[in-house]
Amino acid sequence: MNPWKMSTVVKTNQPSKEEQDRMEAQWLDMIAEGDKQAFEKLYHAYQPRLLRFCHRIIGDLNGLEEIVNEVMYVVWQKAKTYNGTCRPSSWVFGIAYNKSLHSMRKNKKNSLQVGLDEINAGLAHHSDPTSQQENNDWLTVAFAMLSSEQRTVLELTYYYGMSYQEIGDVMGCSENTVKTRMFYARKKLQKILPGLAGQPTGEQP
Repeated sequence: MNPWKMSTVVKTNQPSKEEQDRMEAQWLDMIAEGDKQAFEKLYHAYQPRLLRFCHRIIGDLNGLEEIVNEVMYVVWQKAKTYNGTCRPSSWVFGIAYNKSLHSMRKNKKNSLQVGLDEINAGLAHHSDPTSQQENNDWLTVAFAMLSSEQRTVLELTYYYGMSYQEIGDVMGCSENTVKTRMFYARKKLQKILPGLAGQPTGEQP
């Protein structure tokens, strides 16, 4: 038997995107009727993802769990308003996005700056410029230099695999606006990353 002709598909018990959407929509219907077990299932499905997402936007671990709990409280209160015009995940992440922006406005500062200072200090301790840790630190620093809208677009695209239409649903904007934010985010990263690595950026001082 030719091993290259053998199937490499590994079967898993993970539901497809469509199955996951149907299940989550059903949970939201049940939550709208006051079903606490359905709420617990949705909470456990989203809590890790929301922690990462909100942290990427506000860049501060302080109060992060409180923000996520506020998001899920809104889900509990407003589940009946979900009308199925977007994916359940887009609806939940849209609430998280607005809560994160509200937290940043309330604090009246870009809290990512704190993390940026700490990471910049840490970069000086790396002896191997090709180390994975340093690469990760460079990316974190570069991410911190983007606007909250640009960070959101990149995060939802590359980590959560959302389409531009889905990201528009999350951010409450058009698909073209998402594309524009992605364009400028990539353009800015192309300028930032060489400089962090000690390479010329191509710009005149």
